[in-house]
Amino acid sequence: RQTNICRYWYLNWRLAKISLKEKTENMLFINKWDIKHVQKKNNTVTLSVNTVEGATENLELTFPKTGGIRLSGANKGIHEAESNRNITCSETGDVTVITADNGSYVNLTKESNDWSIDLYNSSKEKVKSIKGSQIVFYYNNNAEIIKTSITGTVNENEKFTGLGERFNGLVQNGDDITLWNNDCKESNFAEDADKTASYINIPFLNSTNGYSIFLNSSYKTIADIAATNKDIYTLTTNGDIFDMYCFVGDTNANLNSYTNLTGKSALPPKWAFSYMAGNHSKVWGSNPVNYLNTVMEKYKALGTIPSAVYGEYGPEYAEESYSILSSYGSRMIGWQDSGVYFSSIDKYMDGIDGEYPLIKTLYNNKTYMSLVHPSSREKKLLHDLLFNYASQ
Repeated sequence: RQTNICRYWYLNWRLAKISLKEKTENMLFINKWDIKHVQKKNNTVTLSVNTVEGATENLELTFPKTGGIRLSGANKGIHEAESNRNITCSETGDVTVITADNGSYVNLTKESNDWSIDLYNSSKEKVKSIKGSQIVFYYNNNAEIIKTSITGTVNENEKFTGLGERFNGLVQNGDDITLWNNDCKESNFAEDADKTASYINIPFLNSTNGYSIFLNSSYKTIADIAATNKDIYTLTTNGDIFDMYCFVGDTNANLNSYTNLTGKSALPPKWAFSYMAGNHSKVWGSNPVNYLNTVMEKYKALGTIPSAVYGEYGPEYAEESYSILSSYGSRMIGWQDSGVYFSSIDKYMDGIDGEYPLIKTLYNNKTYMSLVHPSSREKKLLHDLLFNYASQ
């Protein structure tokens, strides 16, 4: 039945433990780009460069209306700006000035066996330079791109933040971080836990020098932020996608450009901005209701009532817990998965046809059906499952 209605997505939690710094004996790579020619067509400037064995790669430079610039290869990520700004080009010697209709501009400079793109802020100060030699494409023996990386310099007193939800600290300098979502609850307990693990990894890196980089790829990425070399950061990404947005401005402006591209968060209710408490099942213990009652009494004694309590796998399943929290003017937040195990819903699949994404988690060999994937949402899978459940 599973074969007929779905395709498998194999996700293995062990992948997060495999470094991208693996042996490269079977890889060819380039990091010296010889520009063959530069061409402007409509609102895109294309850099055609020589790569392995005389092959050519085209890099496209655009100014999205969402903000910043975009430098991308043939294979792009999922986030697309609705439109790009009109641009003009003017050449003086080896320098091409590319100017957008909002006044932002970059300088593209041809160098000996290299090139550079200089980015300027609204005060016409250069804040970032991207060199061709800082971009590396890795190829397999079939001349297919299997990995890419981008390197940048770390200036004196420059600090980097971002990369999603982080437990290792606000500033990322000095850390080698795997951007691969994990159930990392152990990071809250074990002394020797990997504090760079995260539930929510986002390849958005912000510099205090006035620029931010967003890698438009969902492949696993290793972010070496001045860990191997204090003067260099390197973002190395699996897969054949090279798609980089670079935003110039202060942090607020850059975040606004980023969310213009990827989407804005919904505004939570006012209580969500107040203090909340809670933890997962290991904390609540064998009698979670009594534990919850004790916790709330102590918070009352402190004069600080949490606006909500997270009661994963403990008090969330006890009706009495909700009455306790309600008496304090608080509320429950429970664990809600983004899908369900196939074995628990198979009997409710009658009459539901089509292809739905199943994830086979290899560490426990269970098959998990995603309810949040676009194909599930478009076909209203959750609606149909609940209808069948209610009917039975």
